[in-house]
Amino acid sequence: MRFTKSSNSSSVAGPGFVNDRTEPAISSNSSSVAGPSYVNANFSEADTPTLDKSSDSPTPPCYSATTATNSSTTTTTTTLRDMGIGTYRLKNREVPPCYSATTATNSEFTLQGQSADRPTPAAVILERLAAEVRYIADPGEAQEVVARLLEKTEGISRYPGACGAMLGVDIETAPLPQFKHDAKAGLDPFKAVIRLLQVFDPVGHCLVFDCRTVPLEVLKPLIESRETVAHNAIFEMKFLRQAGINPLRMHCTLLMARVASGQPLLSLAKAVERHFPELPPIDKALQTSNWNAAALSAEQVQYAALDAVLARELWRELKEVIKTTGQSAAYRRLAAVIPVVAAQVLAGVPFDATSHRALLDGWQAEVVPLREQLQADLGINPDSGPQLAAWLEKHLDPKTLVDWPRTPTGKLKTDEDAFDKISLPALAPLTQYKRLAKKISVYGTGYLGYVHPVTGRIHPEFLIAGTRGGRFSCRDPNLQQAPAGDFRRLFRAPAGYQLVVADYSQVELRIAAILAGDRAMLEAYKAGADLHRRTAAAIAGIPETEVSKAQRQLAKACNFGLIYGMGGKTLAAYAAGSYGVAMSLAEAEHAKAAFFRAYPGIARWQAVAKARGHHDPTVKTAGGLIRDLGQEPGGWKLTQALNTPVQGTGAEMLLAALHRLPKALAGLDAKLILHVHDEVVLEVADRDVPAAKVALEEAMVAGFRALLPDQADMPGLVEAHAGPTWFDAKG
Repeated sequence: MRFTKSSNSSSVAGPGFVNDRTEPAISSNSSSVAGPSYVNANFSEADTPTLDKSSDSPTPPCYSATTATNSSTTTTTTTLRDMGIGTYRLKNREVPPCYSATTATNSEFTLQGQSADRPTPAAVILERLAAEVRYIADPGEAQEVVARLLEKTEGISRYPGACGAMLGVDIETAPLPQFKHDAKAGLDPFKAVIRLLQVFDPVGHCLVFDCRTVPLEVLKPLIESRETVAHNAIFEMKFLRQAGINPLRMHCTLLMARVASGQPLLSLAKAVERHFPELPPIDKALQTSNWNAAALSAEQVQYAALDAVLARELWRELKEVIKTTGQSAAYRRLAAVIPVVAAQVLAGVPFDATSHRALLDGWQAEVVPLREQLQADLGINPDSGPQLAAWLEKHLDPKTLVDWPRTPTGKLKTDEDAFDKISLPALAPLTQYKRLAKKISVYGTGYLGYVHPVTGRIHPEFLIAGTRGGRFSCRDPNLQQAPAGDFRRLFRAPAGYQLVVADYSQVELRIAAILAGDRAMLEAYKAGADLHRRTAAAIAGIPETEVSKAQRQLAKACNFGLIYGMGGKTLAAYAAGSYGVAMSLAEAEHAKAAFFRAYPGIARWQAVAKARGHHDPTVKTAGGLIRDLGQEPGGWKLTQALNTPVQGTGAEMLLAALHRLPKALAGLDAKLILHVHDEVVLEVADRDVPAAKVALEEAMVAGFRALLPDQADMPGLVEAHAGPTWFDAKG
C-alpha cells in the first residue's frame, strides 16, 4: 500500500455542503425522504481520534495526497514491502493504458505515520491486494479526481482485468453533536452524517474523500453515473439518499455471499474469511473510533479504505460463483429492491404514541386481576419461572411432561411459546396470562423508544433475505411480529392520508399447490372456491354447505400445517394453539389421512422431497435461490425442505412486487412504509387512494406472475383496502 502525506491540508468547506441537520423534516407528501443540504460544521476541533494504544506512532496530522506531478516535498517513506510482507493480487488486474485515477500520473503514493514494526491489519491486507490509498480533503483536488475517474471508467469495460467500471464503495459516519452520546447514532441517517466516502476503482486505487471539507455534491456525479458495490448496501444507500445522492445501481456483497453460500447473511469479516482464507483476519476495532475528529489518523484511513477494497474484491469473486450455480436471476431479484427498501426505511411508519398509553393501560387493567387470581388459585407467582416449573412438574400428567418444551439443560420452559405449544384446557388461564404479559413486556412503555426523536416515526431495519428460508427479517423493532388487533390501530396515517394495505391471499397454499402440481387444490383456487371450507368438508365427509365455523378452523390448521409435513401430535398442538380447536391424537391422525386423500399431489410432492433429501440436502425456490440444509444445525429436515421452496418463492414474489412499486406509484402522493411477509402497506393522500389501491394490486399480481407465470390468473389473489390505521386498512 502506498499512502501520501500532504504538507498543506485544506479545511475549505465546499459550496452548498451543509452538515448541520439538526431537524431534518419528512415531507408527508413525498414518496422518498430527501436529505437536507449539508454544511460540514459539526466536526469539533476539540475532538480527538481514538488510536490503537499499542502503536508507537504519534497521532499524524490530516493526511492528503499531493496533486503535483513532481513534488519537491521531502518525505520519509515506509512501505510494507520493506518489512518483508509479500504482495499478490487475488485476481490479475490488466491496467488500461494511460489509466490513472489521480492527477499526478507519475506520483508515488507512500505510507507515512506508520510504525515499521507494527503494521496495522488493514495495512497488511491493503498491501497484499496491491491497493493504492489516497486520502483527499481538498475540494478542488476531489473535483479533478472525480472528473478523471469519470473519464477513464467510461470505456474501461473492454479491459478484462478491470472487470468493468464497477466501483467499490463504503462510508464512515459521524454522529451529529446532539446525538454524540448515543452509541448507535452512527447507524442512523437522521442522527449522523457521512464523514468519509471511500471509492475503490477498477484498477486498484482507493480514494478516501473526507466529507468534512469535500462537498458531497462533488462526488454526486460519480455515484449517480457508475455502478457501485458495498457490503450491506442498504446502509450506504440510506445515508447517500438522505444526503441527496441517488446511486445509479448499487450491488451488495452481503446478498451475494448469501446467495453464493445458501446460508444466513455474513458480516464482511466472515465473508472474507470464507472466500479469501489466505488473507489475515479483519480487525474491526476502529469501527467505533472517533470519526468526528478534526484530523483522522493513518490507521483510520486505512481501515476505511479496506471495506471499499474488500467489497469490490468480493464482488469479483462472488459474481462468478453465482453465475456458475445458476443463481444470477435470484441475486438480481434481491439486489433490485435495495433502493426500495432504503426508501421505505427512511420514510418510516407513523405511530400514535398517545393512543399507545391508553392501550397499555387497558392491558394492565386486564393482567393485574388475572395475575391475582392465578396467585390465589395456584399458590405461586406466575411470573416466577422456577415456581411455575415446579407447579407444572407436580400437576401435569407424565405424558404431557414428556412432550413439554425444555431448555438445553432439561428444565421445563415457562414462556409464552411453551404454553402455546402444549395447549390444555386446564392451562387456559395461564396461557392467557402468559400471552398478555408478553405483549406488555414487548410492546409496553419500552416500545416508545423506537419512536424517532427527529421524525416522530418508527424506522425498523429490514434485511433482505435475512432468514434462512429467504424471507425478509426485521428488527429494532420487529414489526413483522406486531400483534394483530388493537395494537395495529396505533399505526395511524397523518391527517389527509390513509394507509392502503394488500396481501396475497393464502399465498403459501397456492404456491404449494403449484409446486406439487396438486390438481384438486389448483382447481379449487381457479374456481374461486373457499379452500378451507372444501378441506373441512373432505375431512368431515359432509357437503361444503354444512361446514361449521369450528370445522373450518380445523381445516385451516390442516391446510397450513400439513403442507409442511406435520405429524399428528404436532398438528393437534398447532390447531389448539393457533386456531383454538382442541382434538385428540386420534382425531388429528384422522384429519391428516383425510387431507392427503383429498390432495394426493401434496402427498406425492412430500414423498419426492423426502426421498431426495437422502442424497441431496439442497433445496431451491422457484426463482433459483439455493439453500443448503446440510450445512445447518441439525442437518436436513423434511419440514425445512418443504417450507423453503414455498416461503422462499413467496418472498421472491414480494421482492418482484416491491421492485415494481415505485414505477406503479409514479405521479401519486403515495409511498411504501412497511411490508410484512406477504403484506404491503402504503401511506397515500386521500385523493390518490383509489388509484394507489389499483396500482398496488397490479404490482403484486405482476410479482406473482414473475415467479409463476402460468398460474397468476387465480381469482382473489390480491385485494387492497384502505383506512386511517393499519388495523382498519387490513380489511
